[in-house]
Amino acid sequence: WATCMKSTYDVQAIKELALKGPKPAYGTAVQGKEWGTVLHTLLEAAMKHSDSDLKPLAVSSLTEEGLSLDMLDEVIATVKRVMASDMWKRAQASEHCLVEVPIQTLSSDSQLPTILRGVIDLVFREPSGWVIVDYKSERVPADTLEELTKYYRPQLEAYAQRWQELTGETVSEQGVFYTHFGHYVKL
Repeated sequence: WATCMKSTYDVQAIKELALKGPKPAYGTAVQGKEWGTVLHTLLEAAMKHSDSDLKPLAVSSLTEEGLSLDMLDEVIATVKRVMASDMWKRAQASEHCLVEVPIQTLSSDSQLPTILRGVIDLVFREPSGWVIVDYKSERVPADTLEELTKYYRPQLEAYAQRWQELTGETVSEQGVFYTHFGHYVKL
């Protein structure tokens, strides 16, 4: 019975595996994960259908995540800030653009085979190769972005490594997009 109950594989999140040490303690977590979920939902819809009215989806997403509808104008403004960015325009103009892409690979680096899972927020192909972007919705002071970007760098590097393994193609750029500022930081 003990043999039957022994795990033959493990599952780990690429993000958690890549990020080491405590996250820098900046910003507020008032809206936390729920706010990020709403933003990701709206950004995905906006990339797929840039001319659609996002307000009904925003209302639905805020409600589903248990957030106040008082945040409606703010979430729409945040999405529009991202959509006005040069990075967004690059993605829209690219030959191939994907959003919220689940990835899964097998790692045999340890004794127990491990399935590594993650979701790439935005990946698009330019002539020089693929560009991987991760949205970060934290509200942080502007002077902390450099340290926070250093913290997130291993996550983007892990995504890039896995994407290259899965596609057999080059990742030419990775970056973090801070939605609160509408600011993209190339790594």
